[in-house]
Amino acid sequence: MSHHLQFKKDSPSHSGIDHWWMQRLSSVLIIPLALWFCWALTALDDWRLTTLSQWMQSPLTVVLLIAFLGVAAHHAVLGLRVVVEDYVHLSWLKLAALAFINVFISAAALIGVLSVLTVFFRA
Repeated sequence: MSHHLQFKKDSPSHSGIDHWWMQRLSSVLIIPLALWFCWALTALDDWRLTTLSQWMQSPLTVVLLIAFLGVAAHHAVLGLRVVVEDYVHLSWLKLAALAFINVFISAAALIGVLSVLTVFFRA
């Protein structure tokens, strides 16, 4: 491969390629997880707390729920980052928006994971 086609690890071009690949990878991972989630919820008799708690007693269900939460959160952060970087032009506002997005989505994902684990270990 010629030198002009290689990217340095610290170059902006390289981080753009990494970001692009991570968006594609997370998109591909979300598809089967979302399909499983929709199928699993529609297969339940009802959505009462007792039924959902029983459903969440399977280790496989817990692993898939946590994977879905993690991948969806990561994909959301990546997508919102692109929107902010493209459309917010004030540096301080861009920085604040990116920080808010990271904190808010990370907190939401953490609450989701802790909730799943709480149901799994308490029942």
